[in-house]
Amino acid sequence: RKRPPPNKRRPIKFQPRDAEFIRAVNDYRALTAAQLQRLFAITSTPMQRRLIALWEHEYLDCQEITVFGRKAVNAPYLYTIGSRGVRALVDVFEYDRSQIKRPRRDYSWRFSDHLLALNNFRVSVAVAAQEKGWLLETWLDERIFRQDPEYVTLKDSKGKSQPKPVYPDGYFCLSVPQGRAHFLVEVDRGTELRKDFRPQILVYEEYVKSGAYGVRFSERSLRILIVTTTPTRVATLKKWTASADGDDKYWFTTSK
Repeated sequence: RKRPPPNKRRPIKFQPRDAEFIRAVNDYRALTAAQLQRLFAITSTPMQRRLIALWEHEYLDCQEITVFGRKAVNAPYLYTIGSRGVRALVDVFEYDRSQIKRPRRDYSWRFSDHLLALNNFRVSVAVAAQEKGWLLETWLDERIFRQDPEYVTLKDSKGKSQPKPVYPDGYFCLSVPQGRAHFLVEVDRGTELRKDFRPQILVYEEYVKSGAYGVRFSERSLRILIVTTTPTRVATLKKWTASADGDDKYWFTTSK
């Protein structure tokens, strides 16, 4: 939809909760109304009305992802940070401009599909931690790893050493009564082939074995969570992981 001109917009009184919505959208890069409802425990109608108001007044931007396969499928609206939302983050939370994750253009449907799956998992972790009384101390997304990349060295089929980047989809730390638990996250949409998946496991194995993980995060313990689509796909990924000498630090689950 097209925003109404300023003189046609419904009045809005900016509330503290609005700033929290905007911060969440920025920190997750993009969220749907349903994800925000889960995150803030708000029912559908009030959330939808507030998001529309924030969009009309340019605190949030919004895009609709249309995926064309056998038939057209309209994905949910994606809310991203808007121009006034940027100013709100700077003024209310004293964000540095480097912390703003406003996209320069609309996300492609492939990227959006992956980001939505990752954020569904992240919201689930955040909500579950809150229910348990645990603290989600840290969440780093892939962009952090790409801005400050680390590499491991693997040998190719000819025995030649090759540098390979470590690019997980996310990393988070949970503070629980027993201590801190550290996780890397990989989201699999069920389309990756064995020849592409297996090298990622080899990279993680070398990352841990080399000690580089321990240096970066000052921790030795690690679990790698692989979130995929179906139980059948879980079984397949377990086999591929075992073939790359992956051990019990790899945990598997489905997105539903």
